[in-house]
Amino acid sequence: MDTTALRVLIVDDDAATRFVYQQVLEVLGLSLYEAASGDEAIRVLSHDAPDLVVLDMLLPGVPGTEVLSHIYRAPHLARTRVLIITAHHSWANLPLRAGDRILYKPVSPRSMRQAAQDVLQLPPAL
Repeated sequence: MDTTALRVLIVDDDAATRFVYQQVLEVLGLSLYEAASGDEAIRVLSHDAPDLVVLDMLLPGVPGTEVLSHIYRAPHLARTRVLIITAHHSWANLPLRAGDRILYKPVSPRSMRQAAQDVLQLPPAL
């Protein structure tokens, strides 16, 4: 499968965290881009439909819960998968669509890559 056609939006307000996530996921050959706030994420998602959104929940402006709600309500995002990465276990009962996942920090690079592969239904990496 050509993974370069798969697009991932990384949404986190911390530039260093976005950089680490990009480094972890780039080995899967995905096309990666980013948003630094919930407002920016919703602007991007209003006209774009990535295959996966890696989402932090504590964002400036619009919180991650609203970004998630936007993804789940927008018809053009019906196939967009979500991988939430957070340090807060208070999101454990957040209702997610089938196939979406939550990972709790600290997250190892291996578990993050595996979760992205699972959510995107990619074959195992060699």
